[in-house]
Amino acid sequence: TRLFQDSESNIKGFYDRQEKLIGLMRGKADASTVIHEVGHLARESLIGTEQGEALNEYYGTDGDNWTVAQEETFARHFERYMRDGKPPEGASEKLKQAFKAVAEVMRRIYFKLRGSPLYGGVPDEVSEVFDQIMLAGDRALNSNPNSEQINVTTFNEIAKENGDPVLASQTMLN
Repeated sequence: TRLFQDSESNIKGFYDRQEKLIGLMRGKADASTVIHEVGHLARESLIGTEQGEALNEYYGTDGDNWTVAQEETFARHFERYMRDGKPPEGASEKLKQAFKAVAEVMRRIYFKLRGSPLYGGVPDEVSEVFDQIMLAGDRALNSNPNSEQINVTTFNEIAKENGDPVLASQTMLN
């Protein structure tokens, strides 16, 4: 099953559950597309966990069989969470910097979308799960001195230089 950001006629990106693949459409995708599709991947990785159960309860799902509407609502909540730029309490300085950088890019995109369904907040119950995920990843990266970490300053420089956060993401990951 593929989950699409936007309608199928105006696809910006998608997440393929079978292949665990995120696809971005050149010329249409932006940083919010990347965050949105990563949200789908993150939600799926929580299946069978305490956090996954909390999400099932909040979104009113029967087990882990989510509808497309529930998946898309969750992914929009993840976008909003990242747009808000509020790192969880206890976050490292690097995670705080990452939140600030991503929020800056997301706010520029959201500014253009005023009045869209992407505006709004993140429910507290969902925000708590996002905080737990971010803190767990933060601790894992910081406990391994050999782990590779994305340089947030470089991401911002590349994004500003060419005006394309998706290209910046691809450049940083290569």
